Amino acid sequence: QVGEAVWGFGLSLSRNQENLFILCDAKEKQYQEKIMVILNRFGPAWGSFGCVSQFVLKIETYLRMANIEFQTKSLGLEFAETAPKGKLPYIDYDGHKIAGSSFIVIVAYLKRNFGDPLDSNLSLQDKAKGHAVQRMVEDHIWWLMAQERWWAPENPYWDTPGLLQGEEQATYDEFQTEKQRKCIAHGVGAFTPDELRARGKA
Repeated sequence: QVGEAVWGFGLSLSRNQENLFILCDAKEKQYQEKIMVILNRFGPAWGSFGCVSQFVLKIETYLRMANIEFQTKSLGLEFAETAPKGKLPYIDYDGHKIAGSSFIVIVAYLKRNFGDPLDSNLSLQDKAKGHAVQRMVEDHIWWLMAQERWWAPENPYWDTPGLLQGEEQATYDEFQTEKQRKCIAHGVGAFTPDELRARGKA
């Protein structure tokens, strides 16, 4: 009986230690997630892309170039439930959600918290040039890419993991119609292929 009692005590102690280790691991994970930058994205695409969104890729590229440790979280089409502005990307860091891929939002926040290893040595003139190029590329090229993707007969977004892959035809048609409507409202949706090529070169 004494031996059984000792064995039972040892088994109970072992289980308590195991539960303690599990609890410690969970707490450590929570702590790491709090202090590490979490980049929220749609999901990986086309085998080699981290995300189908060029805006997500821009922030991911900055994080890598600035040597800021981060993790990614793929939200798929459910991002609107947690995204502060209803769009991706956004980051979680130290209990805060920062939204907006513009360099004056997420990147500016990262610079304040992690320093500015990439641009700190640039002159004001160089920074102004970079800002001008960024604005032209984002506003100009993005709409051309959107027009090409949403009118393409191959329907690339329908075959994109983390976006619309696996969705029903009706769901894809709804997304496609809405995106095409936005392109038409912008003006780029009414361009001919020749006009699109000319605008892309401009």
